Amino acid sequence: MRCKVNHDSMFAVGYFTSLSVHAGSVLDFHASSICPRPEISVVALDRQAPAAGCTVTRLGDLSVGEFGRGSWLDVDVEQASGPWSLHFAFELRTWDERCLVAVGPWQLVLGVDGQVRSVWAGVESLGPPLPLRRWIAASLTCDGAGLLVSLAVADGERFSFPVIGAAIEGDRVVIGTNLDASIPSLNAKIAEVVYCNPAGRSAWPFGLKPSLGVADQAGLRGQLRVHGAPTFSVTGPEWDGTLLDPRLAPGHYACVQLHDDDQPPFDWPASLRIEVAEHVVPGVYGLTLRHGAEVETFPFVVRARRPTARIVFLLPTLTYQAYANEALPEALYPWLADDRGHRFAQANGWSSLYDRHRDGSGVSWTSWPKPWTTLRPDYIYPLCGGPHGFPLDLHALQFLARQGVEVDVITDHDLDKEGGAALASGQALFTGSHPEYWTRAMHAALPGFLARGGSLAYLGGNGFYWAGALGEQGLEVRRGVSGTRTWEDAPGESHLALNGEPGGLWRWRGKPEHRITGIGSTGMGFSHALPYRRLVDSHAADVAWLFAGVGPDTFDAPGLLLGGPAGYEVDRLSRKWGIPDGTRLLAEAGPFEGDYAWPDGELYDAAEDHRIVAHMTLRFTPAGGIVFAVGSVAWLGALPVAGEENDVGRIMGNLIDFILAVQSLH
Repeated sequence: MRCKVNHDSMFAVGYFTSLSVHAGSVLDFHASSICPRPEISVVALDRQAPAAGCTVTRLGDLSVGEFGRGSWLDVDVEQASGPWSLHFAFELRTWDERCLVAVGPWQLVLGVDGQVRSVWAGVESLGPPLPLRRWIAASLTCDGAGLLVSLAVADGERFSFPVIGAAIEGDRVVIGTNLDASIPSLNAKIAEVVYCNPAGRSAWPFGLKPSLGVADQAGLRGQLRVHGAPTFSVTGPEWDGTLLDPRLAPGHYACVQLHDDDQPPFDWPASLRIEVAEHVVPGVYGLTLRHGAEVETFPFVVRARRPTARIVFLLPTLTYQAYANEALPEALYPWLADDRGHRFAQANGWSSLYDRHRDGSGVSWTSWPKPWTTLRPDYIYPLCGGPHGFPLDLHALQFLARQGVEVDVITDHDLDKEGGAALASGQALFTGSHPEYWTRAMHAALPGFLARGGSLAYLGGNGFYWAGALGEQGLEVRRGVSGTRTWEDAPGESHLALNGEPGGLWRWRGKPEHRITGIGSTGMGFSHALPYRRLVDSHAADVAWLFAGVGPDTFDAPGLLLGGPAGYEVDRLSRKWGIPDGTRLLAEAGPFEGDYAWPDGELYDAAEDHRIVAHMTLRFTPAGGIVFAVGSVAWLGALPVAGEENDVGRIMGNLIDFILAVQSLH
């Protein structure tokens, strides 16, 4: 169904055609707004200055947009070819007032009590109450004089509706909503769609990979059309638990799951066009719309056409996408602060990869393009009462700009698409504060970069953690059976539909983050941050450069996130997951107590302590680079503001000076 945007919380929202653009190119912005002609400007967010060289053209007045919600199926039927029948299997996930199947003026409707009824020409015929989470075979048989409906519950009862005493006219059958999709769609799994008439039998088996059309196995008819963004690679009626990998038994997964809150990619027309001149300095920019006292800023990245900077800053846009539009219902999570982006998501029924569908299953797919209402310079995460994600990364880029450090900014999406080519000109890769989600292509780009002498500065926590897959129209994540505190996969549904690979943590796929960075995620809490204590290795002569100007015992700094440099989500060494040769433990923060907790399902080596601590580590690579890790999401938020200095800023400045000096010798 189509829904109009509710703008009670934000006067304007929108999305760019892409997250980044090369200098010398054009970028379109697609908006929904209650203000037809807001004031428009572009600013260089990282340099906190007007964006010289960015020209904005209005492509028309802005208006309030619509978006799709829910998923359903439809297929053409051939009434004039004689009697026909349609068969499919379904498994209900919720009892709601919904349309199960419709053809012409006839509907098979589910009630809130689970009872099904046939509705035609104002006449209703009551059927049985249908069970939840049991497969049911449905058959529609039309002989030109009427329609016979049969339902058979797996290992249960069978029911038939009497033939309706008039012909059912219509050239398509819709499964999951009414004919014009004007009502909420069904929460159910659908499988085994078959159509028969005198011309032959057609079948549309669902594949493992998401698709908007399913081909007729017999080649007699057109596609079964898939609307919305349902979940593929889920267990069907043939699944018996003997195999958990869909690639080994695709017939067990010939199924699709519909949700009434699925959100397909948005299709708004372009509202504004930004022409980015070739001389524009690479970095993070913001398109600002102003309506009276209300201001909304939408970030985008300008990339160098011919990169020259020796430092590449990787914005963790997969993490931004995973958290974008998180509903965070207060009934489940205590809010310490308010944020209009989350209010907007709640008002419009939007969700993130940390939410559940209304039927209780986890949201494993977030579509693109669509607005990310929580991707803002002034974003506040309600659970911690402070900034998270983009504001911390922007704070770091502003620090680098004040230091006069030239950087090329790229996104996770760029790295996934381009692989090692996105890093070809750089000699050091700096991560953002929370690089949590990584694809296989991103992982594959790192070994070659380090092998040629590149350096890695892991400037956050909980990084290189979840395995995700990017498609042209969205990001997919499966959580595994230990999942997160928000949801976990149903049995047998932990493989990514986009590529068939296992979902969950990279640790479970033999690529623990520890083997890249030296450390890995060990705990999370929202209450407080702590200082670091220097350890013995930090006083060695070959690392003295890192702590120049820093006291001999501890280092600390006020921070935007939880008030200090170590906290929120923290990483540590682990013998269980592996410590790369040559890793030096320089500093430690913690132990963290109170609300800090271990990751779900985590078990560490019995021989090592189970404290939740943040570790700062360093190793020199055989190729002449370094891998430096801070082990804290809060670290970048503790960088000093303009006109001030602190320990975190000194360490970062020392790191930059060393990297640029050493790398210049390569």
